[in-house]
Amino acid sequence: MPKTNTAQFYQLYFQEPGLVEAEFEEDVERAIRLMLFGGSGDAPPDGSGLGAMVPIGGRWLAGRKLPEVLPGWLSAAESLTGLFCFRGAATGLSKNAPSMLALRLLDS
Repeated sequence: MPKTNTAQFYQLYFQEPGLVEAEFEEDVERAIRLMLFGGSGDAPPDGSGLGAMVPIGGRWLAGRKLPEVLPGWLSAAESLTGLFCFRGAATGLSKNAPSMLALRLLDS
């Protein structure tokens, strides 16, 4: 995975214990919406979407902005689902399997 003197690939950032949790816990809903919107085709081409590199000592969501009006597909339910899916992809799905099962049971 890429790493330079000034930035590291986001998966390396996600491996540092507590960093992502602290960043996301400041405002979980905003963090999830930024992540989903920033990685979508609706993100602006000006680079304010999600980047793959995180500044060393920086934060992954720093400087990211949500649009004034969210796309219709970005609902609260999708934000919640995105939390488990993204975290699972970044850290290992097996850690989140019980949460995903609980979410699935609540959804039925």
